[in-house]
Amino acid sequence: MGKRMPDDESTQQSSQTIPVVAEEAVLHKRQVETGRVRISKSVRTEHHEVSDSLRYEEAVIERVPCGTPVDPADPPQVREEGDVTIVPVLEEVLVVEKRLMLKEELHVRRVAREVRKSVPVSLQREEVNVERSGPGEPPPAGKG
Repeated sequence: MGKRMPDDESTQQSSQTIPVVAEEAVLHKRQVETGRVRISKSVRTEHHEVSDSLRYEEAVIERVPCGTPVDPADPPQVREEGDVTIVPVLEEVLVVEKRLMLKEELHVRRVAREVRKSVPVSLQREEVNVERSGPGEPPPAGKG
């Protein structure tokens, strides 16, 4: 058994792994211009006429002469009759005796009136314009 047999040689040889070159993928990113955009903004002024109804009241005063004697202990007071406010105006008159006389009344009537009024108004509006161009092309010329 001193002799080796060819089969013994192959069983005693160790197995070896031979490295093989492997490729790996590496990604790189870069910016690429795909187009350009120019944005311009302008302000436009539009003139409008707006109108609405305005309500106001005015006082119409009518003097009503009375000449009626009154009791000084109970003089007439300011009073309202419907939409009229009555303000008594008193005066002392010299007679053989002194008496308090109702000289006149002021009748104050409120009258409502309505007037249509127009006022000019300026309104502003912004507008935006967007223009696109392809890659490598200069941006579109226009107002800035």
